[in-house]
Amino acid sequence: MCCRASIPLITCMPLLLVQGKTALGQSCPEIPDPQPLNSNADSDSGGDRHPQVTTDGAGTWVAVWESHENIGGAIDFDILVAASTDNGVTWSDPQPLNTNPDSDVGDEEDPQITTDGAGHWIAVWGSNDDLGGSIGTDGDILVTISANNGGTWTTPVPLNTNAASDGGYDGHPQVTTDGVGNWIAVWFSWDDLGGTIGNDGDILFARSADNGVTWTDPAPLNTNAASDSGSDRSPQVTTDGAGNWIASWFSWDDLGGTIGTDADILYARSTDAGASWTDPAPLNTNAASDSGDDGGGSGHYRRTGPVGGRVGVSRRPRRHHRHGRRHPVFPQHEQRRCLDLPGPAQHQRRL
Repeated sequence: MCCRASIPLITCMPLLLVQGKTALGQSCPEIPDPQPLNSNADSDSGGDRHPQVTTDGAGTWVAVWESHENIGGAIDFDILVAASTDNGVTWSDPQPLNTNPDSDVGDEEDPQITTDGAGHWIAVWGSNDDLGGSIGTDGDILVTISANNGGTWTTPVPLNTNAASDGGYDGHPQVTTDGVGNWIAVWFSWDDLGGTIGNDGDILFARSADNGVTWTDPAPLNTNAASDSGSDRSPQVTTDGAGNWIASWFSWDDLGGTIGTDADILYARSTDAGASWTDPAPLNTNAASDSGDDGGGSGHYRRTGPVGGRVGVSRRPRRHHRHGRRHPVFPQHEQRRCLDLPGPAQHQRRL
């Protein structure tokens, strides 16, 4: 089954094409006014953003998002969760998904949640909290589990098993399941996995066969991770529930000179629940000839101005504050990158 529901925004126009002709006067379905999902919207003071919602298909919906609300006296980014059992008409009061919001010193960001439709729910997110000194502050992937439709959640633990020893940033996770016991999480990482791959930025993955209780060690999903030089970002993975898995991401790598160095969409397939993956290949068939960037979603880069006739792209610092200072999460060599992008030099652009 498909376990991560997507809710599209539908724009309706009172025009229908009937046998090649436009029919006028057709009325649109009524679209209700937006309502706050977080029930504290009229009283909270911290910003809420980056939501994601999913359903088990049996009446339960769970939403997660990141929030800068003051929780227990600590003002940093935390993950909140709310549930609905009436198809989104009403929602439970927001509760922190990370169980240490009053004591953590790091930021939580980019939550994702999914369910197998059989009572198991898993949420993942990126965090630079050290969980009381048990892991590093470089940025890792945390995971929590609910067995009662989001009513309660386990204490978050690192999903990437090298969290206590790695030194590279891990973030922007996504998790999915085939509904028959196999779960795969993917994320972006600067870590070189003990020198076995490069530090240019690659896609890592881990698998679970016990509903998220334990996970395999992180491994590169892009099989060229030891030799590529272009950064890979913003992974997504999904499955048809019949044994086929596809992961996609955007990349500046030229795949050994077979495509350009502009950003393109790459993909890989697995038919053994993620135990092995095909080599990365361009999903956009014009990757060898196009010159415009394909990709987006992370928002890490913005155009800042011309550099030697090209457009400079600098990293937009994320919300990693330690001891009152903003800390970058990317290496210095990626702080500024040149891309051939048209248009006004100061126009911000999400890649």
